[in-house]
Amino acid sequence: MNVYDMERKPFINKVKISKEMFDTTIEILRKRGMQREEGLVLWGGLINDDWTEARVIKSIVHEAGHWGGGVDLDYQTLIKISDYINARGLVLLAQVHTHPRDFGHSCGDEKTPTSHRYGFISIVVPNYALFDHQDLSKTYVYEYLGNNSWRLLGKDNVATKFCIEKSVIRI
Repeated sequence: MNVYDMERKPFINKVKISKEMFDTTIEILRKRGMQREEGLVLWGGLINDDWTEARVIKSIVHEAGHWGGGVDLDYQTLIKISDYINARGLVLLAQVHTHPRDFGHSCGDEKTPTSHRYGFISIVVPNYALFDHQDLSKTYVYEYLGNNSWRLLGKDNVATKFCIEKSVIRI
């Protein structure tokens, strides 16, 4: 199956990510925020056969194009990211980005996401991620519905959808 197939799949019910990768994502965003720049981290991962559960296994950090009011990605960069993800058999699961204040999607976020895949996730971390984030409870989480339409997930839905797992395995 082509991972870029725009066929409507069920929404992913559960997204698992290691605590280490989550913390690294927040730290990358926070460092940008300390420079008063918006930040962007993309999460790539694997999805089970019925598209109900995903695991984030790769974060992609774009180094250029950050500024106080957004992050600029040109089409060549997006194609490189897509090729990178596809070559590894992964799916682009989410974009995690910051805003300078406490608000959700901007018009730019709505119209120009890094993916137009049905069910793609967009997470906005407010206030340049400068405040403590142990989970996604203080963020804005959206799912793409197609036709430039998004739905904002409620806090309870976010809490059940995302599982931040400890990075240590005890034997």
